[in-house]
Amino acid sequence: MPPIHDYVIANQTGANTRSDLNNAFSAIVSNNSSATEPTTTYAYMWWADTGNDLLKQRNAADSAWISILTLSTGAVSSGGATEGTAVLSTGETGGTKYLREDGDGTSSWQSVSSDPAMGGDLTGTASNAQIAANAVGLAEMAGGTDGNLITYDASGDPAYVTTGTSGQILTSGGTGVAPTFQTAAGGGKVLQVVSTTKTDTFTTTTTGSWVDITGLSATITPSSTSSKVLVNINIKGGGVLALNVTEFRLVRGSTVINKGDPAGSRNQGFSGTISSDASDAPSTSTNYLDSPGLATALTYKIQLHSNNTSYINMSSADANNANTVRQTSDITLSEIGA
Repeated sequence: MPPIHDYVIANQTGANTRSDLNNAFSAIVSNNSSATEPTTTYAYMWWADTGNDLLKQRNAADSAWISILTLSTGAVSSGGATEGTAVLSTGETGGTKYLREDGDGTSSWQSVSSDPAMGGDLTGTASNAQIAANAVGLAEMAGGTDGNLITYDASGDPAYVTTGTSGQILTSGGTGVAPTFQTAAGGGKVLQVVSTTKTDTFTTTTTGSWVDITGLSATITPSSTSSKVLVNINIKGGGVLALNVTEFRLVRGSTVINKGDPAGSRNQGFSGTISSDASDAPSTSTNYLDSPGLATALTYKIQLHSNNTSYINMSSADANNANTVRQTSDITLSEIGA
């Protein structure tokens, strides 16, 4: 292999000068063929880089090598471009073309389409490109304002609904009007319902004091102190035929509510019954809208007062035949939003 030469002929003997010149000529005709780059370089200098199978030329600034072609095939080098990369255009026969690195150490001229087909997330051609179906996800969408909703205006163009405030609801304005967030309508909404139905019987011989009716109570926890509680009560029962009146009252916790005004030594409650038939259990009911002002667990219960034996869900006779019926009593609590 001819030596790489620095192209400087030193002062020396005649024989040495002749040898030095021959080495320089050898380097010239072989384009400085070597696996290692020349130590001394010049602008526009050639180097046949046998280590990388490339013919290279020094750039004008003498600062880097430019790959020109492949030594073994003569294919034009793409300068390190990847497969499929267009590196230049030309007026080749057959119209405008581009030179493509084919990935196998060779390059080839490729025709340039006037309306190329799209690929990837696009369909159609360059003159009529469209986004492919399901190609746009959240990551591809433009950023927006937190809480805004996307809609369409009367012209069918994309628009957005301005963010509302906490507790507001989205309200339609009808055709041609963008929806908006509006404050919800006022109170009166039923927020929750709790109910207890007593299906068994209850009997008490206690007289002169108020007694809890076992199993006829319900507990509710309002979601807000401004909520009200609607109490619905239905009771089947009374006392011994024509001998006593059974009185009823509603208690929240330990507080008597829904009661008549005081009058002398009379009891205060919401109702009273008296049996006109020993085979009959009289019925009474009431509705009461309570304003507890609390957001804790509240227990509502029914108490009775009598001067004789009282019966719930049964008559005082309670004969064991098909003409006698066992009944039910119930209490229902409904939280009403403010």
